[in-house]
Amino acid sequence: MPTTIEYPAHFRGIYEHIRARHAPLLAAAREHLRELPISDDLRPALAYQTWDNPQPSFILFPLMFLAAADATGGVTAKHERYLPTVLLYAELIAVADDTVDRSVRRSGRQTFAHRFGDASALPMAVTLATLVLQRAQACDGRVFEAATAYFARFFPLELWEREHAFPEPALYDAWLAHRYAQASWSTQFVLDSALTLNDSPTWPTAAVDALNRIGQDVDDIVNVVEFREADGENDDLLCGLVTRPMLQAIEARPELADQIAALWDRHRPLAAEQLSIAAYADRRASLIRDTLPAYLPVRQAILEHGIPAAVRACLADLRTCVRESPEALRPLMRGLAVTFLDRLRALNLVEVRA
Repeated sequence: MPTTIEYPAHFRGIYEHIRARHAPLLAAAREHLRELPISDDLRPALAYQTWDNPQPSFILFPLMFLAAADATGGVTAKHERYLPTVLLYAELIAVADDTVDRSVRRSGRQTFAHRFGDASALPMAVTLATLVLQRAQACDGRVFEAATAYFARFFPLELWEREHAFPEPALYDAWLAHRYAQASWSTQFVLDSALTLNDSPTWPTAAVDALNRIGQDVDDIVNVVEFREADGENDDLLCGLVTRPMLQAIEARPELADQIAALWDRHRPLAAEQLSIAAYADRRASLIRDTLPAYLPVRQAILEHGIPAAVRACLADLRTCVRESPEALRPLMRGLAVTFLDRLRALNLVEVRA
C-alpha cells in the first residue's frame, strides 16, 4: 500500500483548507499511480518516486490545482482523472531539478538521481514526461497542448541553468530572470490546467509571475536564513545560483560582487567536472570546508542587506499578483501568496495577515 502522505508543516493557510477538503482525492490519486499498468522494470523506480514517497515532490502543485478548480466551478470528474497526472508532473520536475542541481536530498530522503544514479535520471524523466503527455491527451486535448508547450519552454531553462552555474556578473540579471521563469511556467501550467478543465479563461501571466517571484524569493530567503547546507540540502550561494537576496545585497554593498566572484572562481572548476552526484557531493563538501572563511562574510552581508530588501520586494509582488488577477480569483491568489509569506512570518521577517 502507498505510504501516508506527509504534508509540509510550513504551508498551512489555503493549502491546509484544500488538504482537509480533498485529502481523499489525493489519496485516491496516489493509489491510482500504484495501479498503473507498467513494466516490472519500471515499477521499483516509479514506486520510490511516487507512492512510496512520504512527501510527494512539489505537493503544493496538486493542492494549487484543486484550489483553482474549486474557485472556478468546482472539482469535476475531469479534474479527478487528471489529478494523478499532476502528481506525475510534479515528480518529473523534481527529478529534473534535483539532477541539474546535483542535489542528494529532498524532503529528508535521497533524491532519485542520488538513489539510482545520474544515468537513471534521464530515462526516468523521459518516462514521467511520456506518462504525463499520454494521460493529458486522454483527459483533454487542451491540457495536452498546454503540456507540450510547457515542456518546450521549461527544459531549455533547466539546460541553460546547468550550463551557466557560477555565472559571471554580466549574466546575473539574466540568470535571475531564468530562475523566475522556471517557477512561473510550472505554476502557470498547473493553475491553467485546472481552469481549462472548467472551461474558464487562463490566469493572467502577470499575476502568476508575481506569485512565483514571491514563492522563489521566499524559498531563497529561507535558504539563507536557515542555512540549508547544514541539513543536507544545497545552499544557493555555494551552488552558484543567482537570487534576489544576493543581488539586493550587492546593490547595497557593491564590494560584495568581487567577494562572490572570488568565491565562485574556486567552485566553478568542480561544477565543470563530469562527476556522479555522489562523487560531486563528497568533493563539494571538502571544497565548502575550505572556502567557508570566504563564504561566511558574504552570507552575513546577504542577511543584513539582501534579506530585508527581498522581503520588501515580496510584499510589493503580493499587491501585484492580487491586482493583476481577475476579481473572482483574487481571494485565491491572495491566499496562495500569503501562505508563502507565512514562512517569513514564522521567521519574524514579515507581518502579513491573510
